[in-house]
Amino acid sequence: DWLSKFGYLPPPDPVTGQLQTKEALTKAIKAMQKYGGLKETGVLDQATLGLMKTPRCSLPDVSEAEGTMGRRKRDVNPQNKWSKRHLSWSWKKRRDMSEVQAELGLPTHQLITESPTRWGSRQRMIERFLEQEKALVRVLGSDKKSRHLVPTWQDLDVLESINKAVKPLQEFTDALSGESYVSVSYIKPVLHLFKTSLLQPEEEDAELTKTIKGKIMRYLDDKYSDPVKDELLDISSLVDPRFRTTYIDPDKVKPVKKRAVAESLPAPANNSTPQQPGTAVQVRQEDAQPPPKKKMTLAAFFKKNPVSSPNQVRTFPKDSALLGRDTVRALMYYALKVWSDIAPLNFHEVAGSDADIQIDFTKADHNDGYPFDGPGGTVAHAFFPGERFTAGDTHFDDDEAWTFRSPDTHGMDLFAVAVHEFGHAIGLVHTSAIESIMRPYYQGPVGDPLKYNLPYEDKVRVWQLYGVRDSVSHTNRPGNPSQTAEPPVLLDLPENRSTLLLTRDAPDRCTSHFDAVAQIRGEAFFFKGKYFWRLTREKHLVSLRPAQIHRFWRGLPQNLDSVDAVYERPGDHKIVFFKGLKYWVFKDNNVEEGYPRSISDFGLPLEVIDAAFVWLHNEKTYFFKDNLYWRYDDHLRRMDLGYPKDSSLWKGLPPQLDDAIRWSDGSSYFFKGKEYWRVPSSDMEVEAGYPRSIAKDWLLCTEMQADSPDTETRLNVQHQPDHAENGFEVCSCTSDSASPLGARPSPSPLWLLPPLWTLSLALRSELL
Repeated sequence: DWLSKFGYLPPPDPVTGQLQTKEALTKAIKAMQKYGGLKETGVLDQATLGLMKTPRCSLPDVSEAEGTMGRRKRDVNPQNKWSKRHLSWSWKKRRDMSEVQAELGLPTHQLITESPTRWGSRQRMIERFLEQEKALVRVLGSDKKSRHLVPTWQDLDVLESINKAVKPLQEFTDALSGESYVSVSYIKPVLHLFKTSLLQPEEEDAELTKTIKGKIMRYLDDKYSDPVKDELLDISSLVDPRFRTTYIDPDKVKPVKKRAVAESLPAPANNSTPQQPGTAVQVRQEDAQPPPKKKMTLAAFFKKNPVSSPNQVRTFPKDSALLGRDTVRALMYYALKVWSDIAPLNFHEVAGSDADIQIDFTKADHNDGYPFDGPGGTVAHAFFPGERFTAGDTHFDDDEAWTFRSPDTHGMDLFAVAVHEFGHAIGLVHTSAIESIMRPYYQGPVGDPLKYNLPYEDKVRVWQLYGVRDSVSHTNRPGNPSQTAEPPVLLDLPENRSTLLLTRDAPDRCTSHFDAVAQIRGEAFFFKGKYFWRLTREKHLVSLRPAQIHRFWRGLPQNLDSVDAVYERPGDHKIVFFKGLKYWVFKDNNVEEGYPRSISDFGLPLEVIDAAFVWLHNEKTYFFKDNLYWRYDDHLRRMDLGYPKDSSLWKGLPPQLDDAIRWSDGSSYFFKGKEYWRVPSSDMEVEAGYPRSIAKDWLLCTEMQADSPDTETRLNVQHQPDHAENGFEVCSCTSDSASPLGARPSPSPLWLLPPLWTLSLALRSELL
């Protein structure tokens, strides 16, 4: 497959399924070895297999024409060139529906940018999709690049079946996600109605509709058939018909039921129930309030995102603290400039979708014939100039760990790969020349983008296509030669890489207590002094050595000696750093304007805080100081009333924490000294078996181990092309110790639809 994929063998006959002959296979292997600069053995030896595993461009090395007509001189195809000299580039965007909606007289739902639906309203998304089917087909079908997204009749049948099955749940979902929670006395009759009427199969139902209804019915039976729970709910509705947070102790069911029936207890006037002797009614604090309601978009539901608003950019690489959008844009600019500096080509960025070169960060099979394959393997590709609608388009695999100015053994240097792919976009094909940037295999970083100079081999090849550049500025736009774009800024490379090496004051991760711990973009960051360690969501330590904080988050003071607390803000996902009486807000790894500011903005006292984290249960931010804690609403930007409170309400936690985080398993983790405590899900009590060792469970340390030159040799360390940390050694390290995170919950069955999920959340909150 590999040899066929990259042009060394013709593809097998799809009709006869004829296999390749041994002679043809040997010849192909020799050709591949020659092209890769290896000894021509004709066998898949270790060196050959190693080269095959090297990350590379998706495009073939040998074309069909080349195989039949012989080698092209200097690997240039004169037909693969642009007839014009002013070329535009942009980030790939998608089309808007507003004009078609107006033309067809359809409701002007803001399907992508604003869809003010409530919790879990996927049914409404499907309903709107079906409602605007004509507009979708018109928009998608009018563009060659999006015709494959037009829904088929089978797609529509499935959506209509789902819509019919779950539509009866819509009103109940709306009630649950309204401004106030509904009572248990409302929930139970509705559940009964679902099971006895609304979800009963009808004769005219399609088979798929019947199947969906049956699965929902079985789910309801499994979820809510507990006799004890039913009795508790019945009694709770008697105790308080507007029941929200009342909880009945199962051991006191009979006396409570007897009292409720005999005395016909009225509903309390507030959210608490008086503690009267014999009732055993316990009330959870307001910490068990539900999280704020969120908006859901059609783009979040349909994976293919068929349409988009004009200003929406979807094709920057996935969120990364290493490469912000400004850095990515600058790298694209300078990668194009490499070619326009020596050839009479002028590149300019445009905002529309009609650019000559559209840049797209995408994954897996993206419908262009060159699917990506995850980290490693094929990392990018570009299409040659021509009349095809894909001409010039350049795609990067968004599963890669894209880096910049990092050690050459870790990650994929985005600038080096972009220079190669833009070579294809202007007409150059692969070459076997070892020194060429157009060699198909990834060869590591090529140096500073501001100073990079193409190898002579590549200069000659592009000169053969376009000639030598004259004095025309590469920033001049067609029709507006006087307008010159300001080149984007890239920080200078350090002249001496030794300045990036650890200093003698670097802490030891295995013996340290930590100043702060944070979850950022799903990963854990452990801060100590001027340094930090990073742990991926798969529990891989990115590097055994720490990185410097101020080199990673640009905008913090150079003389910063430590941080007090760090957390990722809910809603806008910006990162907040605390030090002393000040705080900074970062977007990715760049500080926002106007910072630092005083922590009094939060309504906190002017004292150094110990910890900050966002509780997954209610999306509120919690600040800890000594024996007190505060609850802050980041959505409303205000402190909740009734705080601070005594931290002893979090049962089992020590005072004066170092920090806290929430993790992907739904639990909260609290850190102090060299130990940590786990609080499951929405509980406020430490799980049995804690505290445990931070070093052993999180940071790949064995007992009595400290960082030393031979540390790596004693650990199960697997070097992988992972993120790099500003010049530090980076590896992907997997601990053999038991996971501190616990088993992740198994995925929910497909048909546990959002309205039912909403219901289970409501009941869970009410019973806490």
